Amino acid sequence: MTRVGPDDAVVVRFDAYGGLIGAGQLTGWLSREGRLVASGTLMMGQNPFVTELEDLISRDQLVGDVLYTRVIEPGMRPSSTRGTFELTRD
Repeated sequence: MTRVGPDDAVVVRFDAYGGLIGAGQLTGWLSREGRLVASGTLMMGQNPFVTELEDLISRDQLVGDVLYTRVIEPGMRPSSTRGTFELTRD
């Protein structure tokens, strides 16, 4: 995660492995209380997914929810997957 622009703006490098596999960059904001909200498009193989994540940084942990929505052709029904995660700094 990198702070950019205003004090609360961030860029998040996202790498998913285990379940959905892919990578991308999300942009959003980080509050002084440690609440992180970011969104963007991740590539999962050849498929783009609009990704929205919301989480809380507490001590050395990042815990939250993520919603992946597959980008599809116009007229097709979107496909979404919701998940939770916990990241811990070693």
